[in-house]
Amino acid sequence: MPSSEAQIRASVKYNKNNTRLITIRLMLSSDADILNYLDSLPNKQGYIKSLIRSDMARAKSENLKEDKNMETYRIKQDKLTLWGSNADENTTLTRAEVEDLAREWEKPMEELLEDLTPVDPCEIPDPGVPSGGNPWYAVQRDPSDDWSTGSFDLEEAKALARKYRDDPDYGAEDPLIAVIDNALEHPFCTEEIRDFD
Repeated sequence: MPSSEAQIRASVKYNKNNTRLITIRLMLSSDADILNYLDSLPNKQGYIKSLIRSDMARAKSENLKEDKNMETYRIKQDKLTLWGSNADENTTLTRAEVEDLAREWEKPMEELLEDLTPVDPCEIPDPGVPSGGNPWYAVQRDPSDDWSTGSFDLEEAKALARKYRDDPDYGAEDPLIAVIDNALEHPFCTEEIRDFD
């Protein structure tokens, strides 16, 4: 926590320029179950953010499945060698990518589509469901920092976050650890940890 007057002013300025406060009102009677559950969590903010991000990712996945322009194709097994050394049975291409290749290779789109099989939208994995794999603990100086610094070991990540917080050379007043589910094609944050003592 900032202790000097200058640190407090810097913290207020940072929050004004980089954060937004959103509040919700819960009823003590009708929302008691929600309040009790939230009170049992060590990180309410991280939990709520992970639910929202999970829902956003799920909605995006559903939109992709419904969008006809986002048709996805796999290369037929017997045509793999025609598509180059980087192509394998898991290679997928969007319709836009196939159109780009048709222009680049100066071939009719129909000819390329003969080498491809449409992917059933139900095969597209839902990125909104945590994979349960080995998470990446991204240590961020602030919420806008990227996810590149961190560790697969939570204790190592906590030590780095404490270093960011306690060492004035790092200038991180409010560091956090973003728990990243990176086992999916599009990694996403499932939780934020702000208490690492």
